[in-house]
Amino acid sequence: MKRLILALVLCHPLHWAILAGAGWVTVAMAMVIPLAMLDGADLPKPKHHYHAWPKVHPVDAWMEMDADLLADVALGEDSEALAAVMWVVLNRRKPGEALEATIQNGQAFGSMRGGRFRPSWHRVPGRRWARFYPGHWAQAQETAWDVLLGLSDDPTGGADHFHRAGTWRPSWAPPRGFWTLVGSHHFYRATA
Repeated sequence: MKRLILALVLCHPLHWAILAGAGWVTVAMAMVIPLAMLDGADLPKPKHHYHAWPKVHPVDAWMEMDADLLADVALGEDSEALAAVMWVVLNRRKPGEALEATIQNGQAFGSMRGGRFRPSWHRVPGRRWARFYPGHWAQAQETAWDVLLGLSDDPTGGADHFHRAGTWRPSWAPPRGFWTLVGSHHFYRATA
């Protein structure tokens, strides 16, 4: 399947098409769907050149966008903590809530700036992080698919918060005995 997401944008037009009830959406339509759809307007009628584009089922498209979001959130984590960080995002997600809303809620995982996701740990003063190589993104995306498809168990035991080992203890963290160490992070359910 060709990549639908060229750049991570939280308000992706394809989400609008899916929410408007489109059964199938071409990749080309996903790039041009207007905001008017939010008012219940009909989908744009495909022109002859749209027929050359592959059609993608909305569920597949939504899953791919969610996989990209999870991979973006966990990118830069050590290999052991990749799935664990993704599971924390899913454990925090409320029923029926879009993954984007969970990720941006209180900027706990990061924020969007200029169409790019910026992890919250970029703001740690004086901290230098490893450069990312193409293999890191591929590993993060593969792990995201494993998590979304249920092929990876939750190594955190249902944790909804975490912090890097060796740093300060957040006020919402329970006593140390309730933490689970996965990779370079402590995972736990918040007390407050």
